[in-house]
Amino acid sequence: MDKESLMVAGIDVEDALRRFMGNENLLKRMLSKFINDTTINDLRKGIEANDHELMFRSAHTLKGIAGNLSLSKLYQVTSSQTELFRAGKDEEGILMMSQVEEAYKSAVDAINSI
Repeated sequence: MDKESLMVAGIDVEDALRRFMGNENLLKRMLSKFINDTTINDLRKGIEANDHELMFRSAHTLKGIAGNLSLSKLYQVTSSQTELFRAGKDEEGILMMSQVEEAYKSAVDAINSI
């Protein structure tokens, strides 16, 4: 596993390995499942439709997944976005999508490289 590439992409590999009891194969499997998760698409759909509930629920779910997998960079931006949606500040949350997309792409690219 190329830990350096993952860390550069904002993935806290050591924290993730602690969560998975040092099992690198299990971590790899869970990271590959993340790539197939559709929550980011739901978030995009919510924003396109200006659907507050879908935006909030999707951002919150993506935050949880990122946290569980120690995708720190993605967790930080989706956490901020979730709180904006929770507070009813949808426009500000929507403006964060470029940061969310960047962190998401960075994580996916790094995961694809392992």
